Amino acid sequence: MTAMTVESPYVSGDLNVATESKQVSKVVYYGSFFVAALILGLGMGIGGMTDPRRANAFFNLFNLGTEYWDPSLLIVFASALVAHAVMYYLVRPLFKQPAFASRYAIPTRTDLNAPLVLGSALFGAGWSLTGLCPGPAMVAFIGFDRKTVIFVVALGVGFALQKAVQARDSKKTPGSVSAGVALALTLASGTALYLFAEPFSPAERAEAAAVMEFSARNAVIGGSLIGFGLGLGLILVGEVLGMSGVVSGLYSPSIANTEKASRIVVVSALFLAGLILQYFDPSKLTNHMHRADSFYVVGGLLVGFGTSMANGCTSGHGISGCTRLSARSIVAVCTFFATNMIMSTVLFLFQVGSGWQTVLYSALSEHSV
Repeated sequence: MTAMTVESPYVSGDLNVATESKQVSKVVYYGSFFVAALILGLGMGIGGMTDPRRANAFFNLFNLGTEYWDPSLLIVFASALVAHAVMYYLVRPLFKQPAFASRYAIPTRTDLNAPLVLGSALFGAGWSLTGLCPGPAMVAFIGFDRKTVIFVVALGVGFALQKAVQARDSKKTPGSVSAGVALALTLASGTALYLFAEPFSPAERAEAAAVMEFSARNAVIGGSLIGFGLGLGLILVGEVLGMSGVVSGLYSPSIANTEKASRIVVVSALFLAGLILQYFDPSKLTNHMHRADSFYVVGGLLVGFGTSMANGCTSGHGISGCTRLSARSIVAVCTFFATNMIMSTVLFLFQVGSGWQTVLYSALSEHSV
């Protein structure tokens, strides 16, 4: 069986660099990434996070106190935190080092800077426009829903753009180019939505939105699997499997091809999770959000650029970082949650791409006549 020397195979600017090495089988090493990511992806689907309406229904303040408010995201997030805390604080200390890596590559940065806040705000804005964040989008991609595919493609462009800008940043004042591009991207995005967002057609208004059933059990199970999958990745290979970091790293010129292999394995596992979900319940991968394609182009760009700029999203900052009580992660989560809440509420207030709820209201109104 082919063996490999493992040091710190997948390292970003936020991570410690391992200096020791360990001989492990390639099959076992990459298989560990695969299993952890597969559990993580299944948790996202079971918890309902691949349905973009969940985020929209949770963050829109006008839904509070109505039958349209959906607490799935909150329950998934809380369950994931509990499960990951058990893995991080109770199970991990039992192992002096990861099973198949030289040491734990746990983020240690404590600085709070503009790129962290601005990137998180961009992510929150993109999340509000689409209801999707990187991990669930990669799982739902297998459903080949047009809007989700558009989002994933735009997400990749956003990642690539930020990595290119980051390379230029290193030659200038740190963060200056990123901030300028982020501002330009925000202005261009707002203009694009204003010009291209069209009202729903009569056919769209007549189409009843699929019933979105709330299941606390599924949310708890899904969230627990997410937290367990993240913890398992840390214990087996010493890595924080933050989805935006994993995927955006594929676009980084500073990461060697051999180090990108583990990231490709993680993405492959997410795709397999999507195939499994598609087989048992195809509706979990269907995008029921009635919004123009332009929302997914803009949203994907903002999420890709923003999460790469902030070095994390709901898995890396949200679950892993908050479990460790990282100040950077807590600031990031508060920023992208608040931005999503404000954007979702304002968009609904002005009926701009108000999405599934407008369609559902229309259907209910027609049925009551």
